[in-house]
Amino acid sequence: MRKLASSETMGGATHICSDKTGTLTLNDMTVMACMTLGRSHTSDDFTDKLAREVHGATKEIKEPSSNQTHWDKLVEAVLWNSSARLERNDGKDPKKPVAKFPWVTAGNVTEQGLLKFYMHILQGEGCVAKQGDKTEENVLCLVPFTSRRKRAAIVVRNPALAGTGQEVRVYCKGAPDVLFPHCTHALAAGGATADFHAGSEARQLFDDTVKAYADQAFRTLLVTYRDMSLAEYEELKASNNGFAKDADREVLETGLTAIGIFGLQDPLRPTIVASIKQCKAAGIQVIMCTGDNIDTAIAISKNAGIVTSEELAASDYTAMTGKDFDAAVGGLKQVAKPGGKAGETLDVVRNMKKFREIKEHLRVLARSSPEDKYTLVTGIQDSEGVVAVTGDGTNDAPALTKADVGFAMGIAGTDVAQGACDIILLDDNFSTIITALRFGRNVYDNVRKFLQF
Repeated sequence: MRKLASSETMGGATHICSDKTGTLTLNDMTVMACMTLGRSHTSDDFTDKLAREVHGATKEIKEPSSNQTHWDKLVEAVLWNSSARLERNDGKDPKKPVAKFPWVTAGNVTEQGLLKFYMHILQGEGCVAKQGDKTEENVLCLVPFTSRRKRAAIVVRNPALAGTGQEVRVYCKGAPDVLFPHCTHALAAGGATADFHAGSEARQLFDDTVKAYADQAFRTLLVTYRDMSLAEYEELKASNNGFAKDADREVLETGLTAIGIFGLQDPLRPTIVASIKQCKAAGIQVIMCTGDNIDTAIAISKNAGIVTSEELAASDYTAMTGKDFDAAVGGLKQVAKPGGKAGETLDVVRNMKKFREIKEHLRVLARSSPEDKYTLVTGIQDSEGVVAVTGDGTNDAPALTKADVGFAMGIAGTDVAQGACDIILLDDNFSTIITALRFGRNVYDNVRKFLQF
């Protein structure tokens, strides 16, 4: 408890705007499916059969003047374009006992899930060796992931492509709906390259795969690449401000070829369904704010009990994307603070009438940004609601500060988020919010009983 008064405030909460990853879920991403070369593999296929295919069965599918296979592209696109890493397990951590394969993953949770997939498929040391091929001198440029861009890229000089005139390769991965417009081709069955324009057979296959994975509550991740010569890369760099800013580097993320799609799942915490049920019984509206696409978000929220099929059918506002939400309410505007000093302003929602209409139905905000969450909190407060917010990232700090009660994650939360919050959840568990709610209502009831007495 960083601010004791927030305990009492929590007793009057009417809305909880909750993150998904790590709060509603276990924050343990696992690859459940993978589609590449026109075929979809489920977790049941992640066996020796698939491992043999990656290691040798596709060796006959080679690029001209190269010893690379198309599986090599998929492997490198994940292991090289990754902020997660493999670390040797010294056995000192009781939660990570030394196994037959003495390596553990660290870093971004989603990318850890991909690394674990390849630790299994590449059979141990092969995964370490492949990631080790990404040497510092071969990395030409990095374009980091942000919540706004929803994609990340790396530019490497690939030794395997030396002498081909296409020795520079861009690997880019991210949300399919964000990357699809940047793709011109895709790898199809047998390693052939197919057109990827809207309505094409390849595009339809990828669209259907994304929809199928999302309906199973999988987070989808598209992996792509682009080849160019070193001279072409230097020319792009010279004509784009020397890639001094991230925005300048985005020119590299065009003309991409889609390699495949991963479907990852982050299981719900065992106590979430009961906790959401308690919130509803207590008259509290839970709104899940997530960066996932709308289909994945809806599937997860259904599993958690946040929304029902009947509620989804009853209103178009039950599940919205951040973009649609912002367009509907008009975003925020600043007005003079009533009774405030000269120059003091307040943030208010432009279209409060539409916001009040949406607020009554909203349960899922997908593809949402920190700005969307801040707008949501502001509107609820201006509608005389009392709102609690959960967050773990630095970008969540404005919403955590604005909320009546801000909950930060004690394990996955950044120092900035913890510094902006009122209460820190030591176990990162949504169910702990129910404990805070119970304490708050207890304080509230005791004060009322005392005053009555």
